[in-house]
Amino acid sequence: MGVSSTKTSVTLLLQVRDGDNAAAWAQFEDRYREMLLRFCRSLTPAVWETRWPWRWPRGIL
Repeated sequence: MGVSSTKTSVTLLLQVRDGDNAAAWAQFEDRYREMLLRFCRSLTPAVWETRWPWRWPRGIL
């Protein structure tokens, strides 16, 4: 990961609310991708399907 801070940037979170903000999403991915992948891999398929109905913005994955 490119950023070592454990604090979540409120500004970044506000920016990624706009699914078309490619620069913000690139920064978000750089900062949180590995953590999110570890979390997702820890879920069983049944939990994933019942608790996480959201979708990534187009083009992210």
